[in-house]
Amino acid sequence: MRVALAAVVVAVLLAVGGVVVWTLRSPVTAAPITAARGGTITTDKGLSVRFAPGALSEDAEVRIVPRPSIASPHGLTWLTEPVGIELGDARLLTSATLTLPLRDPGADGLITVVARDQDGVWNGQGGTVDPAAGTITTVVGRLSIVSAGRADVAGPELAAGSGAYDAPDPECGTIRSGRWTARAEGGAVKTCVAAGATDRPALLRVASNRASGQFAELGAYPPITIPQPGGPSVAGAVWRGVAEADRNHTFLPGKGILDLALPGRYRTIEFVTRTGLDVTVAQYVVEVMSRAFVPPAVTVGAVRCVLALPASALTSGPRVPACVTGALEGERILPPGAAGPDEKLAREDREGTAEAVLAAMRGLPAVVAARGDQDDDGWRVVADRGPVIPGKALNEPGGAIPAAVVATQEKLYAAAMRDALPEALPPAGLAWSNTTLTGRPVTDAVAALVTTPPLRWPCDETARDGYVYGLADPNLLTYPARLTDLGLPPEDVGIVRQTAADGQDYRLCIALDGTWTSLTHDLPAGGFPAAEAARVGAMGPGVCRPELGGAFVPADASCRTAVRTDLDGDRRTDTVLIYQRAGRWTARAVLAAGRVFDLTLPYRRDEQPVPAADFDIDGRTGEEVILRTGSRLWLLALEPDGLALTET
Repeated sequence: MRVALAAVVVAVLLAVGGVVVWTLRSPVTAAPITAARGGTITTDKGLSVRFAPGALSEDAEVRIVPRPSIASPHGLTWLTEPVGIELGDARLLTSATLTLPLRDPGADGLITVVARDQDGVWNGQGGTVDPAAGTITTVVGRLSIVSAGRADVAGPELAAGSGAYDAPDPECGTIRSGRWTARAEGGAVKTCVAAGATDRPALLRVASNRASGQFAELGAYPPITIPQPGGPSVAGAVWRGVAEADRNHTFLPGKGILDLALPGRYRTIEFVTRTGLDVTVAQYVVEVMSRAFVPPAVTVGAVRCVLALPASALTSGPRVPACVTGALEGERILPPGAAGPDEKLAREDREGTAEAVLAAMRGLPAVVAARGDQDDDGWRVVADRGPVIPGKALNEPGGAIPAAVVATQEKLYAAAMRDALPEALPPAGLAWSNTTLTGRPVTDAVAALVTTPPLRWPCDETARDGYVYGLADPNLLTYPARLTDLGLPPEDVGIVRQTAADGQDYRLCIALDGTWTSLTHDLPAGGFPAAEAARVGAMGPGVCRPELGGAFVPADASCRTAVRTDLDGDRRTDTVLIYQRAGRWTARAVLAAGRVFDLTLPYRRDEQPVPAADFDIDGRTGEEVILRTGSRLWLLALEPDGLALTET
């Protein structure tokens, strides 16, 4: 008596709290099923699951748990109580035959079995209805939470026109980004950016005031699409799958929103949204197949087929329905280990779904005709991030970074964004030791460095005191948990961590006067530039040597020539590198003392300066190099201010 009373009290308390417990009148059903022989489990409500021999991976106690509190997905009316089917540690290797009782087996519309996946999306399993027995039976390849319901499968009414909906300004949270700004050209979209943090990027939200859907053409930008409000849906899962397959078909629903992450390693995100005939047709296909609860992967295949069709095939003819039919027929329903007859039965169970979808597709030509040629204009959305360049330093009097160093940071960052690193700080020089590091990789590396706060450190690589940026490692091991000491807000800390997570162990030294910059990669402290200079020198002289490389030779340089001579007169042999890059010739002096000087040579693209000799001509300290081009001779020498070239 006490046990029964306690159960009633628990049920009442849970009901008051908003959760209805039905287990007192709908008990859990459990039965042992062996893997070798199979078996059937049946509830007192008439629900049964039959396992053929070898269907389960191991012996298991199969449990059927009532789940009456689970609400039906939008567009579906429950005809039976949802249940969860649990296999314990076993797995379904082939298939199972599922029979569910129906409250109204004569209901109009599509009657189908549905199952909920791990993302909360309901997938249609089809089924064969037995009106006399009042049941629906289907062959399934996976078991989870299942039920049966009635769906009305009809073509959607897709409105055309821009500005048909006065979208409110989107809400992006209470903290707006202090680093990201967003704008949209035109009135079709509205934007806002929510601030990121250490564990998440900033969020760009685009809200559409169009009544019709649009495609956002994201190109190479890898989007992170946040699930839209309203919970998981079949259509939402389809559009996510389409966007993953082709980022230029990322869907922005009419009167809806699109959320994109803005990772710290990006400075600018730019894309356009557009409408068009293909958007209308794709949206129609998605709506029809989703209302029939066709599995999202199947609908994704149909939509991709439609998007590959020429515009002329979208207005009329059989090719759009053929894409739908082909996707339905090409679906593999059961696992590969299932027998052929079982796969055939599973397909027969889905024939009603296919018929309902194809019947609804007949309304597409009318929607296309009503649309006309409207709304083909697109809108450009741009999000920009400012650099994270702190003005505070540790272990410095007052904690301030000299203005010259800050200016150098800003200049280098701007040059990186333009992919113009060779012109960033001439003539002091910019060098990188990984010869494959050019173009965007260089840009990303420099962006990672200048957005990472500085640490006071002797710049051994240049024998000059300055600031070392050595924090571009995934765990910020050089400088753990001290970013906030520099006064960075949480969003800037997040940007630094996100950027550094994609970087490598680079070092960037900027002298206190802001004049020297060297970018190195994968070299130990103290190994640059002296050790690298010795390595290049050991390769010896030679004209147009493609194998000549290293930190001092840009990866895209051509006709790489080396000369060995004592340029500065310190009785150590230095190296002069001559190479062509982007149609311009450069002479680079790499001194054994650890200094580097550059000089742009006055030669055309089709000319080739060849070292003719090296000796001391003027009697001053250091030797000179004679360059010959045709009948012209030039004298290359090291002056106090750097390399100089004079015609002889």
